[in-house]
Amino acid sequence: PISFGSILVPEATKFLSDSRWYVVRNMVALLRAVNDRTSLPEIRRCAQHPDLRVRLEAIKALFAVDTSVPQALLEHAINDPDPKIAETAIGLVGSYGIKEAVGPLLRILAGRNVFGKKRSLRLRAIKSLGDIGIPHALTGLQLFFNDSVLPWPPAEERRAAFESLAGYPADARQGLVQKGLKSRDLE
Repeated sequence: PISFGSILVPEATKFLSDSRWYVVRNMVALLRAVNDRTSLPEIRRCAQHPDLRVRLEAIKALFAVDTSVPQALLEHAINDPDPKIAETAIGLVGSYGIKEAVGPLLRILAGRNVFGKKRSLRLRAIKSLGDIGIPHALTGLQLFFNDSVLPWPPAEERRAAFESLAGYPADARQGLVQKGLKSRDLE
């Protein structure tokens, strides 16, 4: 479809107003694939779509085509006050591979989660960082790779961090894998 880009753009743009979320998401993805700049106003509108999947696909398209995209669009989706929407957004940024989400995801992991209230968000953020797989994210995850007798970070988060290493390039994760093999935690 990319070779037919200029032919597809007008028709694909018409479908950005469709009532079916999956049609709109697919048209946004198609417009991103053909690197179309003429539909940017419509894609910006889709970044406010009621369906989270459409919003994130639009944000991903905007980051790919338009360098002036406000990071706040992504931050708002990831930090939604509704924990279920935030958790879904965090999972989707990982599966969509939105590399601009690394900073906001690391901020979710900053500090301690003393009573475990944000455990599912934090676990999802760790997994999404692994799905994105950008090596510099490992610097922000160092706390999770340290062996500690204290209950911080929680074992579940530490294990998730080690599991997420599979998504990073081999050379970036090699030292951490060795550290994990020497850990007192047999898992």
